[in-house]
Parts: sequence; structure tokens; C-alpha cells
Amino acid sequence: MREIGRSKPQKVGDIGESILETVLNFHGSVNRFENDFGIDFFCSMFSKKGEYTGKDFFAQCKGTESNDLFKNEFNVSVKTSTVRYWMKQRNLTFLFCVDINTEKIYWVDPIEQLEDKMKIIADNQQTITIKVPQKNIFTKDSFPKEMINCMERFDEKLFSGYFVQVNKDLDIFSNADYFSDDLVVSDGIDRINIKCRNVHLTGFYWSHKEYHGGGSCLIQIIRHVKKAENDLTFSHQQILDLFYQGLNTKLDYGTRKYVKGFMDNYGQFIVDLGNSRIYLYPDEVKDLCRVIDTFTERYLRRITKYLKQIGSLGFEPFKKDLKLYKLMTVDLKVWNLMISYTKSHMFSDDSYEAGYKFSQTTNEYSIELLNKDGNTLFIIEGFRKLSYLNSENIVVEIVWRYLDEAYYRNSQNIFYSVSETYEFIVRNLLANIFVKKKVVKNKGMFWGKMETGHMNLTKEEVEEIIFRSNYKLDKDKISSIRNLVHIFITLKDFLRKKKFLDFDDTPYKNFCKYVEKRIVSNLSNYSEHSAGWFKMEKEENDIVLETIKSLKSKEQKVDSYLYASIFSYLASILAEFGDGFNTDDQYLLILYKDFYEVISWYNEESLVKLLI
Repeated sequence: MREIGRSKPQKVGDIGESILETVLNFHGSVNRFENDFGIDFFCSMFSKKGEYTGKDFFAQCKGTESNDLFKNEFNVSVKTSTVRYWMKQRNLTFLFCVDINTEKIYWVDPIEQLEDKMKIIADNQQTITIKVPQKNIFTKDSFPKEMINCMERFDEKLFSGYFVQVNKDLDIFSNADYFSDDLVVSDGIDRINIKCRNVHLTGFYWSHKEYHGGGSCLIQIIRHVKKAENDLTFSHQQILDLFYQGLNTKLDYGTRKYVKGFMDNYGQFIVDLGNSRIYLYPDEVKDLCRVIDTFTERYLRRITKYLKQIGSLGFEPFKKDLKLYKLMTVDLKVWNLMISYTKSHMFSDDSYEAGYKFSQTTNEYSIELLNKDGNTLFIIEGFRKLSYLNSENIVVEIVWRYLDEAYYRNSQNIFYSVSETYEFIVRNLLANIFVKKKVVKNKGMFWGKMETGHMNLTKEEVEEIIFRSNYKLDKDKISSIRNLVHIFITLKDFLRKKKFLDFDDTPYKNFCKYVEKRIVSNLSNYSEHSAGWFKMEKEENDIVLETIKSLKSKEQKVDSYLYASIFSYLASILAEFGDGFNTDDQYLLILYKDFYEVISWYNEESLVKLLI
């Protein structure tokens, strides 16, 4: 007859259970489960006086004889069926890890680790890993206070109905598959499909085309689909308004507009999507954020590509319309002069000379330019409004309008871009309207005569008369040190409104180091007051840089105001010592270009604000 014996894992497990049972008996009454289906003991706690405290819990034991002193935790593999069993109990189940060599016992509340792993628990995956911290030591001497807190939190969730909802969701999950195992993107000309585990997004890009003039998207959450709840649909403006804020930031930064907060009692996030409010588990929110970020990035990339094609980068969209762009603002008298000029320069085909001609329009506030073949080159419209500076003065906003297919169906790529239209108006219209007097002396054979002539204004002179707003900061060049100071002040104000940032701090350190070195070398040329002020400002900025370095080394959040204060510091010292710098300094320009990331972010956000 073959001898019946125990395997080594069984032996380790039995020894671990015996050690744990002995220690548990010091804290109350312990009942062993003969048939182990994921729970080894039921424990009722007693006070030191031997009175029942009303606190009960279950215990599951895992014995081990391998304790790595260099690790902070044990990784315990548990069957997913066991975890589902724990979720359905009326009392909390603690997981204990017992080192049979040292007889040390470690504990953990596994439920708190499982809240963000709902789909894994319910899926066909056979096991799940629970981490047991080695700092959580359980002894016979005293019952850990934190274990009491864990039981109280479990009771709160139990009576709030949390576990009822969890078990319903487990049943739903168990009958459903992921939309995909990982991020899957199918990108087309006008449409995109993104699937990531529990989330599916179908999106339509914004387009200038007549048949699809607005972007939109539809989002499905697999658990909500199973509950027959409505799908989530979003328009072009909702996409920019809801999804852009907090783009690509960590969930715990609290910067995403649609993630409103976490409900401890239910273990779910509140997700407010404008047209509806839903409640998602942590893993579902992570999937949702990943999908939304992927879509939003590509959505904005398509818009930026279109802006480059029509030459509108820097020009403001008019009334949130990507087909209208504000070129400039002029006084009403100037606009009337422009209209008069175009009316007097409408050539017939047989007298065509200048390479272009103006078209007669029925709208007195519209100007249309044609080429010799009669194709439209541009249409601009004037929109009257009261001046901000003088409420009694009327100004006109001159707006470039995208030519619909009807205008250029037979003449693609003929029309002028936004920037080309702006250049034409300045050089060919306004330069001919605004003239300046020029006194010349004509010499005769026996006498000299003074005559007054007229000459057109230069482009620079015209631009001093009109107003052209630009929402962008230049990433590639610095027009003056004064302009650089303005850019840094703008970025300071921009970053102060943020919460936390995950920036590379190298560009900030390098720029400060170079500017400071230049100032120090010339500090003797300045007053004692200026020199003392600079040293004080530098010391404070050094503390900021060191604080950022320390936070990043500890992988902690970096408050955005720290980066903002660096720009404030640079703006201040450049304003004070700017005469020691010039824009021909190529090294200064190279260091400035290292701020490309934050400047691009500012430009992009400025555009989004104009569209929402």
C-alpha cells in the first residue's frame, strides 16, 4: 500500500495556520473552518476584561518560509474565486502571511487593494496578487488599531450598499469581455475608433467640409452597456471644454474637468460628462482617461494641421468659428476708405492690369478679390462694434472667411490663406489709403523749387495704425529683451493657474544659470542697491530650484507655482538688467527654445479657450 503524505506547501500552510491560531486566541474567540473555501478562521474579539467587543472578522492564512529582508512586502497569490467569496461576506476578511521560520505574522485588508481591480476579479483570470506590507506586524501583545479602522470602514461600505453594487457589477463583468485587451486605435480620414479594456470611443474629427462641419464622439463603458444605460455623446465644443483641461495629467493631480472626486463609501469616482453623471471604478477611470487623451490629442492635431494649411496660426478664430479669422481692427472711417478704394478699382476684363480686381458685392460690409480668370482669391467682411477704449467710437473687425466648396470647386488652392490676405490688405489696400507727404526740391537751370509729393506708408507704419491681436507666443525667436520679459510674465500667469506639473526642470536651471552668470560679470556697473536686490532674488530662486529637485527625486508632486515663480524671477532680473543682453545672442536663443513645451502648451490652450 502506498503511504499517504503531505506535500511541502501543505506542510508550510498547516504550520502557518497553527501559529496564527495561537496568536489570534490571545485576542478573542477563534473558530476554525474545517472546509477551507477561502477562509480559515472566524474571530470574535474580546476586551482585556474578557468582554465581547462586538467586533468580528474572518482570517485567511498563507504560510511562507521565504522572507526577503530587502523587500517591503510579500506578494501573495489568491484565487479570484476566493476574492469574490470575500466580497460577499458580512464581515471583513483579513489576509495573514506567516513566516514559519521566524513565526512573525503580517496582515493586510485585501478589500482596499481590490477596489480598482473589479474586472480582473470577475474575469476568467484564475489568480490575483495581494501585497502584504512587512510593516503590518500582528502579535499577541496588542491588536493593531488600524485593523479596527479597517473593520469600521468595511462596515460603513456594507451598510451603505457598496458591496451590493459590487456584487452586481461582478455578475455583469463575469458575462462580458473587454472591448480590447489593451489600447487599440483605428484612425481614418474623418473618423477614429479607440478601444481600451472597458472603454470604446468612436469619434469624428472637426472638418471644414460641408458634409461634416463639426466634430463629435460617442463613448461606451462596457459595464454601462450591460446595464442598458445610455451611451455618451459629445459635440465639438464639449470635446474641447471637457476633455482638454487636465489632458495627459496624472489622475491624482485633480486637474481633469470631468473627474469630480472619489466616493470612499462606494469605491468609485464621480465622472461628470456634462450631459450625464456616471460612477466608475478606478481602473475604469484610468481606461477612460487613456482613451480620451488619445482621442483629444489627435483631434487637436487635426485642427492644428488645418490651421497651418489656411495660414491662420496666430490669428484669432472669430466667434469660435474655425472658418472665420479676425485679421485686424480698424476705425470705421478707415473701413469706409477701404470700401471706397475697392469700388474705384473694379476693373473690367479688358482693362485688367494689376493682376487682380475687386468684385461688386451686394453686401456693403464685404470685399471680394478676384484674379484675372474671375476666381475668388479672398472674401473679407467687416463687423462693426463699439470701441473698448471709447464707447462713442465705432470700430470694425475685419474677418477672413473660409471659402466654401462652391467658390473654388473648379479652382482648388487658388484662394489666399489668412496670412496672405492680411499681407495683401496691409500692402495693397491700407498702404495706398494711408499716404504721407514728402517735400522734394526740384532744381531748374537758374532756380530751385520746393514741391510737396505723396508716398505710401510702409508695412511697419501701417501696422502702427491698425490693431492685430495674436494669441500665440513665438517659440522660435525673441524680438527684443522687452518682448522676452513679456513672454515670461505671460507664462508665469499661465502656470500659476495650474495645480501640479511633471516638467523636466533642466531648461529652467540652464536658463537661470546662464542669465545669472552674465549679470554677475557686469554687476559692478550697477548700483549697490541693484546688486543687493539681485543677490536676494537669486537666493530665493535657488531655494525654488532645490525644492523642485527634491520633490522630483522623491517622485512627489511638484506644485505649478514653483515653475511660475522661476518665470517671475527671470522676468524681474531681465527687466532690471536687460541692457546687458541682446537678441543676437545665439546661446540665449537656444536656451529660450528649450521652453518649447510650455510655450506650445500655452499656445494650444489659448486657442482652445477661443473656441469654447
